[in-house]
Amino acid sequence: MKIEKLTLSGLRGIKNTINLDLDNKSLLLFGENGSGKSSITDALEWLYRDRIDHLSIEEIDRQGGISALRNIFLSDEEKSFIELKFTDSQLLCRKELSKNNDNEDLKNYLDVSKKENLFLRSKDLARFVFTTKKEKLDELSKIIGFSKVTDVRKILKQCVNKLNKEMKNKNFEEQISNNNSLIIEHISRTVTSDQHLFDAIHNLVLPLGIDKTPNSFAEIETMIDMIKQPGDSRIVELLLFYNDLNSFILNLTSKLDEIEEIYTNFYSLWNEIIDNREIVNELLMEKLLSEGVKVLEKNVLEDEKCPLCLQEKNKIELLEEIGRRITDLKRAKERKTLLDENIESLINLLSGNIAKIENILSNKFMPEEENQELKVKLEKLGSTLNKYTDELKKDLLQRDLIGSPEGMVCDRELLNQIMDFAKQKKDGLEKLKKDDKKFDIHNKIVVSKRAYLDIKSLEKEKAVFTTQAETLQLIYEEFVKRQKEELESFCNNFSENIDDFYKFMNPDEGVDDIKLIPLIKNDELTGLSIQFEFFSNSISPPQKYLSESHLNCLGLAFFLSSVKAFNKENKFFVLDDVVSSYDANHRNRFMSLLLEKFSDYQIIVFTHEKNWFTHFSNTVKGIDWHVKTIKWSEAEGSYIEESLQTLKEKIELKIRQNEEDGLGNQIRKYMEFILKKIACDLEVKVRFLYNENNEHRMANELLCALKSTLKKSNTELAANNVFNRLASSSYIGNTDSHDHRYRLSMGDIRAFWQDVLELESIVFCENCQKFVSMKYYDTVNKTVRCACTNNGKSYKWKK
Repeated sequence: MKIEKLTLSGLRGIKNTINLDLDNKSLLLFGENGSGKSSITDALEWLYRDRIDHLSIEEIDRQGGISALRNIFLSDEEKSFIELKFTDSQLLCRKELSKNNDNEDLKNYLDVSKKENLFLRSKDLARFVFTTKKEKLDELSKIIGFSKVTDVRKILKQCVNKLNKEMKNKNFEEQISNNNSLIIEHISRTVTSDQHLFDAIHNLVLPLGIDKTPNSFAEIETMIDMIKQPGDSRIVELLLFYNDLNSFILNLTSKLDEIEEIYTNFYSLWNEIIDNREIVNELLMEKLLSEGVKVLEKNVLEDEKCPLCLQEKNKIELLEEIGRRITDLKRAKERKTLLDENIESLINLLSGNIAKIENILSNKFMPEEENQELKVKLEKLGSTLNKYTDELKKDLLQRDLIGSPEGMVCDRELLNQIMDFAKQKKDGLEKLKKDDKKFDIHNKIVVSKRAYLDIKSLEKEKAVFTTQAETLQLIYEEFVKRQKEELESFCNNFSENIDDFYKFMNPDEGVDDIKLIPLIKNDELTGLSIQFEFFSNSISPPQKYLSESHLNCLGLAFFLSSVKAFNKENKFFVLDDVVSSYDANHRNRFMSLLLEKFSDYQIIVFTHEKNWFTHFSNTVKGIDWHVKTIKWSEAEGSYIEESLQTLKEKIELKIRQNEEDGLGNQIRKYMEFILKKIACDLEVKVRFLYNENNEHRMANELLCALKSTLKKSNTELAANNVFNRLASSSYIGNTDSHDHRYRLSMGDIRAFWQDVLELESIVFCENCQKFVSMKYYDTVNKTVRCACTNNGKSYKWKK
C-alpha cells in the first residue's frame, strides 16, 4: 500500500487545506523549523495510533494529545481532518476530529497498520537503544506478536506450578497411607485389588456361617444388610465420623508445619518491604519514573537538564540513571511477586482445611450434646486458621502491620485434645459393642470397604494429576525450546539487517556483527541485549562506547530493519527531521542507504537542513521523487510552496477569469524565480549574502545585476526594453503584495505578465525545456546556449 494523495486541513499548524499529490512516489519536503513539517507527522500519528505521544504529557493532555490537535485559528464551522488515498482505490482513509470514524474497512486497515513502524521522529531515534533489556523484549514481542507467545508460556508455567502445588496440598500419599492403616487395623492385611478385599470379607463372615465370597461391591452391600442389627448403622456412621475426624487432624498436623513455615517467610518479606521506606516509595514512584523517561525521550526539555530538579545533567547519563532506578524498582517488585506467591500458597493450604472444618461442623452429629465440647474445639481451630487469612488481606503499600509468626502458631495441644476426644468416643462405641460379633464384622466390612474405595479414588485422582502435570511439563519444556529457537532465529535474521544498515552508514569504524541477544534466566526469557564487536571485543550495551550520533545511527538501523521485517500492509514510511541528529559525515551515507536499500518503498522525508536538502534534491532529480517546500505564514498557516509550472497555470487561469485578487503578487513570485534561475545559469554576479538571505533577494536587485552582466557580455540583449519595463512593472507586484490605496487595473496586471513571459522567452527553450546556461558555453564560437545542439536558443557571449 502506497500513498496516492495526502490531504490535511485544520490540524496543528495547518490551517487551510494542504494537498500533497504523491502519485505513489517518494517525497523530500523542506521546511524551516516551525513551518509545519511535524504537523503532518502528528496528523499521521493520530490517524494510525489514535494519539500523539509527545502531546500526551500531563500538562497538555494525557488522553492522547487530541485536544492539542485542532488548529486554534479555525472557526467553529471549519473541519479538521486528514485524508489518504492509496494505490488501492477501494480504500479511502479519512479521519475527522469530533466525528465517529466508524468505517469498518478503515478500522480493519488501521488495526493491521498499528503493528507496523510507519514514522520516525528525530527524538525517537535512539529510544530502543536506551530501553531496558526487558523493555526491548516487550517492544519487539508486541510488534512480532511474540508477546502472545510469551503469555501462553506464562500460562503453561502457571498451570504446571498450580498442578504441582495442588498435588502437594492434596497430600495423596499420606491419605492413602492412613486408609491402608485403617484396612490393616480392621482386617489385619493389606488390600491391593478388589479380589483381595472380596477374599478378606469372605474370611470375616465365615464365623457367622456365611461361606460366600462376594464378587462385587453390590454383593458386599447385600452381606452388610444380612448381618446388620437395629441401631448398628448409627454406631458405624459415628465410628466413621470419628475416624474421618482423626484422619483430618492427623493430616492437618503435618500441614501446619508447612503453613507456619510459609507464613514465617511471608512475614519476613512483608516486614522487609514495609520496613524499607525506600522500597515502598519506589513502588509508589514507579509512575513518576516512567513519566520521566518519556519526557526525556520525547525531548520535552531541549536543554541537558533533569526534568524534575532542572539541574544540568547529561541526558544519556540521566536516562541510564533512571533506568537503573527502574531496575531497582523491578527488583522490589520481584520481592512483591515472591510475597504474592507466598500468599497464594497459604490461601491454597488454608482454604481446603477451613472448608473441611466447616464441613465437620455441619455434620448431623455435631448438634448432639455429647459433641458440644468437640464443636468448641473445632471452632477454635477454625478461628486460628482464619487468623492467617485475615492477615493476608492487609494492605502492603499502606504499610499495615501483620501478626508475628509466634502469635499465629496453632496450639498443637488443641489438636491432641480433638484427636483424644475422637479416640475416646471411638473406643467407647467399640467397647459398647465389644462382645457383639455381628457388629464387629459389620463395622470391619464397612470401614475396610470405604477405606479401600477411598484409596482407589485417591489413586485415580493422583494418576490424573500426575499425567496432567507430566504432560504439561513436557509441553512447557518443548514450548520453551521452540520459543527460544524461533526467537533466536528471528533475532539473527533481524540483526543481519541492523548490522548491514549500520555499517552502510558507518563503514570501516571498527563496529561489526551487531546482534540482538535473547537473555534467559532459569529457563525464563527475561530480555534482549544489543551486543556488537568493537575492534574485535564483544561490547554491550552500545552506549558504553558509541557516541550520540552513532547511537542515533543504530536507532535508525533498528527502525529501518523493523520496516523491512514487520511492515506487510504498507509500503511507505515517514522520517521526520531525523538527519539533524547525525554528524555531517553520516548524512550522505544515510541518503545513499535510503536510495539503495529502500528503492521499492515510498519514503517521505522531512528536513530543515538546507544544505542536505539541496544535495538530496539534486540527487533524486530524475528518479521519480517529489521535491517540495513547506512554509508558514500568519495568514495562511502552513502551506506547500507551489512549483513554477503550477504557479504559471494558476496565473493564466486567473487572467482568463479576470480574477485580480493576489494575481500581481503571484506574478511577482514567478518573475523572481525566473530572475534567480537566469542569475544562476548565466553566473550573474551579485553582492555576497549568506544562504538564508540570498534566498530572499528582491526582483529589482536581480534585474540590476542581470542588466550589468548583459552590458558586458551581450550589449544587444542588454538593450532589450523588457528589462526597463520589468523594472517599472515590478511595482505592480509589490503593490499587490501589501495593503495600498492604489487600485490595480486588470490591464496593468496583464501587461506585467506579458513582460515576465517575454523575459522568460528570451532565456527558456521550449524544445529542450532548459534555460540558456553557462553550462553549455561554446568556447570556440563564444556563445552561450540552451541544451539543444541545433535550432535552440543561442547568444553571443563575452566572458
